[in-house]
Amino acid sequence: MTRRSREVATLAMLLVIAGGGIWLTRAGAQPLSLSVVERLRAATVFIGAYDPRSDRLRASGSGFVVSPGGDIVTARHVAEGAGRLRVFLHSGQPDEQRLDATITRLDRAIRRYPLPFEAFEVGATPDGTYLFAASEQRDRVALIERSTGRTVELRLGGPPAPPARGQEPTPALELLQQSTPRRGKPAVAGE
Repeated sequence: MTRRSREVATLAMLLVIAGGGIWLTRAGAQPLSLSVVERLRAATVFIGAYDPRSDRLRASGSGFVVSPGGDIVTARHVAEGAGRLRVFLHSGQPDEQRLDATITRLDRAIRRYPLPFEAFEVGATPDGTYLFAASEQRDRVALIERSTGRTVELRLGGPPAPPARGQEPTPALELLQQSTPRRGKPAVAGE
């Protein structure tokens, strides 16, 4: 395991343990993948970072709402140095934000955004609960079912190229794969 992958794994674990995880449960009649994707969309944001001098889009990326208080985690290199950030919710509603904190060593940025979320309680997750873990690849996230270890890997991100001046980025969410654990051990995307 490389140093970077250990840091990413540590960050994901700390977010879950510190109550910064999001839990998702399966809807009764919906297929697993549809249920997970529909529930994750509310916690996924697309971020546009605009240059402080020209106010042109200079970087963009995905982010995740990771706490009941509305903390958003994204890559530091996306948000750092921006004059303003625009956070696009799944509904397409943009909101201008400022950066609250950066974690240079882990290349993460944090932004507080007031949204209604259920608190994640460690040890109180029922079977069928999903936890998310960010991938080393910037545009992917894995959801891991607590009881079975089944993994759903999703690709997150916006348009392949920055939008033209005056156009807004469009968030995207695509199901990549589902994995079932081997020999009873939890599966992790990319394993």
